[in-house]
Order: sequence, then C-alpha cells, then structure tokens
Amino acid sequence: MNVLIIELGGSHAECIYSTVHFLTHNHSEVHVACNESLVRLLPESLQLSGILDLPDHLNFFRQIQSFIKIRKYIADHQIDTIIINTTEIKVVRNLSLVLPRKNTIGLVHNARKLKNSSTFSKVLYRKIKKYLVLSDYLLTEIDPLPKYHVSSFYPIYFPKVEVLAPMKPANEYWITIPGTVAVERRDYLSLVNYISKHKFPENIKFIFLGKFKEREDLVTALADSGLWHSQIKTFDYQLEYNEFHSYIQQSDLMLPLINSEANGFYGNTRISGTFNLGLGYKKPFLLNRKYASNKDLSCFSHYYDSMEELAEIILHLYYQNFKDPVIQDAYQESIFNDMERMSIRFYDFVKTDQDAVLV
Repeated sequence: MNVLIIELGGSHAECIYSTVHFLTHNHSEVHVACNESLVRLLPESLQLSGILDLPDHLNFFRQIQSFIKIRKYIADHQIDTIIINTTEIKVVRNLSLVLPRKNTIGLVHNARKLKNSSTFSKVLYRKIKKYLVLSDYLLTEIDPLPKYHVSSFYPIYFPKVEVLAPMKPANEYWITIPGTVAVERRDYLSLVNYISKHKFPENIKFIFLGKFKEREDLVTALADSGLWHSQIKTFDYQLEYNEFHSYIQQSDLMLPLINSEANGFYGNTRISGTFNLGLGYKKPFLLNRKYASNKDLSCFSHYYDSMEELAEIILHLYYQNFKDPVIQDAYQESIFNDMERMSIRFYDFVKTDQDAVLV
C-alpha cells in the first residue's frame, strides 16, 4: 500500500506514531500531511516516505490552498489509501468534499460521533465508510452501525528515546499525571490539598507532566502545601517529545486523575491519552473506580473511590518498592506485549477495500 496520513487539527501525534509503525512494519510506504507544529514531533526513526507541511491555522483561504496541495500530493505520489488521523473536526468535513475516492479510513477519538453526528452520516459517508476507535472497550460501547465498518486499535507505539536529564535517583518513586495542567479537566486541587495535610515519604514525587496553566486556586494550593518543587514538580513550558517521554519511561505509576464530571465523557465514548501512554510503556495505573468497567485496563490498575483510599494504595506500593509482579505478568501475557499481532490486525483492516466490507 501507498498510504497518506492526514492530520489537520494539530494534535494526536501519538496516533501517527503507531499508524506509521504498523504500516511500515508491513512493508507499506507511508506519507504524512500535517500541520507545521506537528512536523517537529515526527522523528526520523518513523521512516516516512514523505511529509507535506500545512499551516497550523487553517482559515477558509488556507483550507482551499491546503486541499489543493493534498490532492496534488495524492496524485503525484500515487497514493491508494488515506487515513484521516482526526476525523471529527470541521476542516475534515470540508476536506471530504474534495478528496478523491480512495480506500479511506477515519480515526475517531469520540466514538459518540459515529452514532450521533449528522456530519458522519450525511457528509463524510460519501468518502469514508471505515472507522477505527482507540480501544476494544470503546468498540463494545457503541451500538451496531450497519452503514460503517468499525474496528479498533491501540496507539501505543512511541519512538524510543534516550533518557534525558534529570535521571531519576535510585531511591525516588515517581507518580506521573501526563497532560496540560488544567484544573477543569483533572482533579489536581483535591490531590494537592490531601497530600499537603497527610504527608507522604519525601522520596515519593508527583510529576504534573505538562505545561502549567496558572489558575489562582491551584497556585495558592501549591504554594500553601509547602511541597511545590520538592515533592510536586510542574513545568512552565511545553515539553518536547524527548523530555516528555523520558519522564514517562522513568515513572512508576500513571495517575490520570480525570475530574469526576468528565468521567462519563472519557469513560464510555472517549479514551484519555494517559491510558495509551501507560499501556505503551507497561505502567501500572491508579484509577478512579468509575473506570472499573473498562476491561482493557482492569488487569493493570489499582482502583480507588476517594483520596484516602488512593493514599492507602500508594503507601502500600511504597512499602513494596512500587513493584507489582501481578501487573507486570499481566502485561507480559497481554496483547500489549505483542506488537506484531497488533500491527497485522491494523494492517489487515486498513488494506481491505471499503466497498468490499459493506454488502
């Protein structure tokens, strides 16, 4: 196959990594057309056959210019398969009107859109009839959709990096919360308030692994805790790929910490990027029990209902040196330890002609 991955929303580089890896592993040529800001996140190790740079901010006129470039690139490079990396954005609706008819697959980050969006059923359907959601669990949560052929994959391949400084001291334990530090999305306040009143051993560190969006209540809580910069680490800049993944590699536990009011949104129709990061690096999770129905994660997770229970779990693991052989054995026996099987499954779905799968 000769494949073009298109990303016009400036995000979800993690899906590009896995898509490229799975396809090149199966001897496909892979090209990427994406926003300029994503190009710097595509390392040479991905073995791309070509990259088409597109503007970050696509107003109406830039959309037209970009669509012309994409059509020309498809023709010039004899592309036979197109993968839309983020399907549920308005610019893709517009792009679909001018895309040539090819074997086209759309990655859907919010599975609810497949059922409830008129854009999918009335506009995108003309060009896209094959979709991928980002976990087997999401596949079980959506109703049968006879108009589409839907499968799933896990974007858990990440280009390897050499661990950058700071190297984690041998006696430290890192509990990492990946993603932009935004109070409206994750319950940082409850965590900070709790650990400031109930002291943890000093060698347990909480890493808020994303750019810190200053909000007065969180800044005040961090300052009052007396733990900022000693046991709670934050960043005032956007981390580059190598630094971000160096921290992930060295982390002992992943703590998504998604706000309870967001649990429904991320529980049944959408997957937090933290989940695939943890699965990719085979890290144990600390999860709110509301996620217990997600069987993709159950073998690799410790569940809590409250900050008190979360603290008990952390201290229990601390006295075991954060070693959990049960979870490590579960990873070894799971599909997440079989990249070959995952790549074949992905490749087989992509290569099937979309008109042949619907009868």
